[in-house]
Amino acid sequence: MIINRLTFRPIFRLCTLMERVASLLLLPIIILIINIDVALRSTDQISLTWSHEVLGLLMLFLFILSLPNSAQNNELIRVDLLSRFLPNNIQFYIQKITHLLSAVIAGILTYQCIVASIDMHTYDDRVTSLAIPLWPLASALTLLSIIWAAVHMVLLLTPASQPINHD
Repeated sequence: MIINRLTFRPIFRLCTLMERVASLLLLPIIILIINIDVALRSTDQISLTWSHEVLGLLMLFLFILSLPNSAQNNELIRVDLLSRFLPNNIQFYIQKITHLLSAVIAGILTYQCIVASIDMHTYDDRVTSLAIPLWPLASALTLLSIIWAAVHMVLLLTPASQPINHD
């Protein structure tokens, strides 16, 4: 069954919002923490002991928040050197297979995030240096990976291979 992409415009708008949050909020925070840590290390021989763990989590969210929008705009990594020589109908099928495999990977990531979230809640896992519980972060990653999987499923089931104007 082929689905009209305009039906899923709210999902695509959500993906655009997620990428804007990632680029306008998380990226400056990451840069600020890195700069403060470097400045402190170079002046007083001290560092932010928590910066490495927090930066790792922020980078993870930056990556996951940007994935759905990259998928819907067909900005994922591909080998352009080879794909430009293929006929359009083969490129179309390769794109559909890519969406299917990405949806499967997102589904596996969703399952793993659910398991990790339950495990982190059960054993009260925390960020070592700040004592922040990790299960809410794993739950948020679960939601984001569900959105990523949904975007790939919509792109898989829609006839258009080009991104639509969703603003």
